[in-house]
Amino acid sequence: MASSMLAPAVGDIAKEFRASDKAALAGQTSFVCMLGIGPLFLAPMSETFGRRKVFVVNSAMFTLLQIPTALSPNIASFIAFRALSGFFGSVGVANGGGSIFDMFDVHERAPVLGFYLTAPLVAPSIGPLLGSVIVRSLDWRWIFWCMCMLAAFVTTFIYFFLYETNPVAILQARKSELQKKHPDVEYEVEGASDESIPKKIMNASDLTCSPENGTRAVKILTTQPIVLILSSYQALIFASMYSLFATYTDIWSQPPYNFTTIQTGLAFLGPVVGFVTMSTLVILYIDSIYNYVARKNDDDGLPEYRLVFANIGAVLLPISLFMFGWTVEMGLAWPVPLVATVLFGASQVSIFNPVQTYYIDAYAKHAASALAAGAFLRSMIGGVVPLFVGQMCVFPSTSTRRF
Repeated sequence: MASSMLAPAVGDIAKEFRASDKAALAGQTSFVCMLGIGPLFLAPMSETFGRRKVFVVNSAMFTLLQIPTALSPNIASFIAFRALSGFFGSVGVANGGGSIFDMFDVHERAPVLGFYLTAPLVAPSIGPLLGSVIVRSLDWRWIFWCMCMLAAFVTTFIYFFLYETNPVAILQARKSELQKKHPDVEYEVEGASDESIPKKIMNASDLTCSPENGTRAVKILTTQPIVLILSSYQALIFASMYSLFATYTDIWSQPPYNFTTIQTGLAFLGPVVGFVTMSTLVILYIDSIYNYVARKNDDDGLPEYRLVFANIGAVLLPISLFMFGWTVEMGLAWPVPLVATVLFGASQVSIFNPVQTYYIDAYAKHAASALAAGAFLRSMIGGVVPLFVGQMCVFPSTSTRRF
């Protein structure tokens, strides 16, 4: 939600800092790009130190960074703090899928992932609605004060109720307890390292090509063609989504629609309806389809069987984008383009969720790194593309937008 919440405030931020709209939009770009870079480091960190520690530390840092963002005196500091927020805020992208892999087997995982993966799609659509309400009622800086309060609540909840799920980290903790009770007995955890914490951090952040360090995600992305292809496809989808959101205010606030700030915010709920509807279908039927295909092939199932649902999205995506662009260009009644955004949201979920599930099934204990590989490419492209999409948009006069 933090990635897109400032969309309605771009004009106000540019005006206060005496900067261009593109410079203000860089606050979103820097955040989204760091959502892709962060997991490259945080995913192997969670595989080395455990999920809980990484979640707690990064969630706390994300919360604290909302304060200097809200108090930013100029556009440069604003963009810098947004970038740092994106890095630490990427902990959910980096570790969420890995935590689910720890807790559920292959036949239980898909419905849980379907529910979990709805958030990264629904939240960027809800963010501008809340942002528009805050901007109209208070001030754009209150976007980050509100985000700080929400993040503080989440961090507190994580601290008290989030338990460790990484098997190696759990066994390491058990080993420490047993060694205190029985100092004369040596205990060993398979797959664990006895190196010092600084050494572990260096190994997890190392930029060499060892398969056991932080470049595991990069190596997966560059050496696994299926990951590169699917990640590129997701990058195209995310670029479309953030480009659409970046121009949403201009589309709905100008003739023939002339939406108010609140009405423009409500228009963001179009994709949300598609997200929720398709997510429900994915949760209910992805396992049934997986089992059906497995029976047809007389085996126990393969990760590729998760991708069947993505065929629906592959068809809906170009249809929805063409429908939205054409109906807006023609100035048709506002419900018509909104229906197109519903289809757009549905297409995203039917592609995004099965692909993420495929990564987790295919890469097992390195699922967090595989997800980080996909997140890197889609976030970098999805963050940068909106900066130049605005120059491609020409909003004709009302007379040319009607039949």
